Order: sequence, then C-alpha cells, then structure tokens
Amino acid sequence: MSAPHLTVVVPAHNEEERLARTLADLREQLPGAEIIVVANSCRDATVAIATDAARSDLRMQVLDVGARIGKGGAVRLGFQIARGDVVAFVDADGATPGAEVKRLYQSMGNADCIVATRWGPGAVVQVAQSRWRRFLGRGFNLLVRLLFGLHFTDTQCGAKFVRRAALEGILDDLETAGFAFDVDLLFQLMRHGRTIVEAPIVWRDCSGSKVNVWIAVPRMLTAMLRLRLKYSPLRVLVPWLDRLGQLEIIRCRRALRVLVVSDAHPLSAQASSLERSVQSAVSGLAQSEWSAVWSYSLPLALVEPFPEQSALRYERRTRSLASTYLRDYRDRFDCVVEVCRKRYYWTPLFSMKPKVVIAPGMRGSSPVYGRAIRLNAAPLDATMLERALFNAIAAYHAHFVLQRDGTWSLLTHADGRQSVFVASALPVGTSPASSILNA
Repeated sequence: MSAPHLTVVVPAHNEEERLARTLADLREQLPGAEIIVVANSCRDATVAIATDAARSDLRMQVLDVGARIGKGGAVRLGFQIARGDVVAFVDADGATPGAEVKRLYQSMGNADCIVATRWGPGAVVQVAQSRWRRFLGRGFNLLVRLLFGLHFTDTQCGAKFVRRAALEGILDDLETAGFAFDVDLLFQLMRHGRTIVEAPIVWRDCSGSKVNVWIAVPRMLTAMLRLRLKYSPLRVLVPWLDRLGQLEIIRCRRALRVLVVSDAHPLSAQASSLERSVQSAVSGLAQSEWSAVWSYSLPLALVEPFPEQSALRYERRTRSLASTYLRDYRDRFDCVVEVCRKRYYWTPLFSMKPKVVIAPGMRGSSPVYGRAIRLNAAPLDATMLERALFNAIAAYHAHFVLQRDGTWSLLTHADGRQSVFVASALPVGTSPASSILNA
C-alpha cells in the first residue's frame, strides 16, 4: 500500500456517542487518507467502535493508551507513526466536518502549517459555544498573543495541518500534553521559521464535551507559563513549576540521548576501572534505543576514540563543564550521567535534565541533586544502567519511546517510586487494526 498524502490524527477520550459518526464522515470525504485514532484512557466503548471501523479499512489504525496522556500526548503519539506528507489532527466530536477538513487540506498551498479559525473573516459558526466559553476563549487568545507573539485569531480550534518536513524538525521540542498543546505546536513552528497561515472554517459546537473548564483552564494557563519560562532567562524555574503545578508533560523519543560526563576518556591511560566499567555499560546501551556522547576533559593519550559512526561518541571539553553544557549540550540530550571519582560535577545547577550519579565511595550528595538516581558502584552491565536511567527519566516526566522492534512504549512512574515500562504494539507504518499501549 502506497504512503498516503494526508494523515488525520483523531484524539479521543470517552467518545462512544460521537466517534462513529466522525470517522464515517472523514472516510467519506477523504477516502485516500490515513486515519489514526488515539484513544486516551477511555472507559467506555470508544476503542471497540474505532476498532470495528478499522476492520474494514486498511488505512486506519487504532491506538489504545490506557494511561492518561491528554490531548497533546495523544496527538503527538499519532504524529510519530503518521506516514502522510501532511499530518492533521481534528477533534473526535465532529465539530469540524469532513468536507472542511478536505477543503483546508486542499488550500494549504506552500504553507508549512494551516490553522483553522472560528473567529477570522469568512468563518461560519453554525452552532456557537456558550457565552462563558467564548469569553474564556477570547481571553486565552489575548494572553497567547501577549506571551508568545502568536497573532492568530484562534489557536484552539481543533483542526490544524502541518507538513511532515516542518513537523519532524519540532517533534523533540513538543512537550505539552494538555489542551495548551496547540500553543506549543504553533510556537515551535514559529521558532523554527515555518510559514503558518490561518483559514476560516465552517464549525459547529457539539454537545457532550468531556472538558471540565474549571480544571482545564488553570492547567492551560500554567502550561503556557511553563512554555514561556522554558524559552527565557528564567528557565531554571521550570522544574519548580512542574512540581507545584503538577503539569502533564510527555516527551516522544525515537532514540533516548544520554550525556556521560567524566574527567578522562575511558580508554586512556588516565582512566580508572570506574570509567572503563561505565564505558562498557554505555556501549551496550548504544546498541539499542539509546545514543550516547562521552564528554571528557583530560587529554587522550595514545588511544584513538571509537569511529564517529558508533552510537557512542567521544567529545573532549576545552572549557568548564557548565560552559560547555550551556553552549553545546543543553538541547541535545535527554539525561545526564555523572561518573564521579573524587568530586561531583553539580550538573543540577545548570541542567534541568534527569540525572544518574555514579559515585562509588563518595559521601552523599547535596539536596541540590533532588530526584537524581545515585549508584554507589559501577553498573555491572547495560541493563543495570538502563534501569537507572529509566528511573531517573520517569521521576521527571513521562516519555513515549520507540523500541528496537518498531513498537512504542510509555515510560512513566508509579507512586513516585518506580518506573513502568510496558511494551506496546504500535506497528510503524503498517495496518490495519488495533494497536494497544497500556500503562
């Protein structure tokens, strides 16, 4: 089956009453499109309805995610397996008719992203929202303009189209899982210089919304504040905001990236048995879902580093670690491993990433390390180091992670103490049927 030109992602949470109608409408108007339904923590017949529709449709996939991942998490999981040249997402309630989805797709022109608007010139709202929700929506839009410079009349309309080339450049930056995801998406596209246009839409409000405004609005405001802080000189406040606001942050990674910091190259004469043991474990990691960089400060003597095509690469620091990190490493890695012989590197002072501290024989570290995982001995193998890294990552935020067999898994934490890494069955670019991801 040839790759589709358009993929439509449909996030769904307890939509048994409306989903069948929406899917039938989309398929009637877009017979050649790939449709991906991402069911998010559904407790009704949503999954059964979507699966039944997929049985007779080779271009439809159904992802059943047992954990609560929010609209943003569901859409981004759909993004990761979408095969279309253009990837869209629409609400499961059918507020955007299939005919409008088709029209907007055909009107993209040379734009990287097209945003449907209910408030711009030419828009037709057949059934309006309540006055209270319209008031909240306009106030939210004003705040978005002030904080991010996104001069769109309607960032929250549930219909957006993005070219794959533009989307792939920002997937690692998207983190918002809740309803503020739309702002995150548009802001990242703007940061990367992509062309975004608005287009009027024919839209109708559908009764039966599952959104509790009194819960959703404060979370959206907090998520926007976090996004603004992350790209400001006050980014150091983000971890504190995450804890206080209990924000839904989920990252998607096709390969987890680890930075190992050490004084010595592990194959040099200056290296100790600790560096060599860690290097062996990291090399095993780099053969699977991981990529790794070993950052060292002492000069390499007589031993050449591994080839650059290896998943484990070596980079020598010529400045302090803090300076090197902020200048070169800050946006390249998902976690940090400190290999400490005589001193700590105090990475929490300049890095927000999850951390594993390997410090045999050294006294307990300062509270500044917070939720970092500490190992009092060198890891015996890659499995032991991987488990420590998973626990460190899960203590911060949930992650969708691509596995070697082409499936996705959700890495999260349970009771704040342990990580749950549950294999999924999400065949990338295959069909049909129901793919299951539970947590």
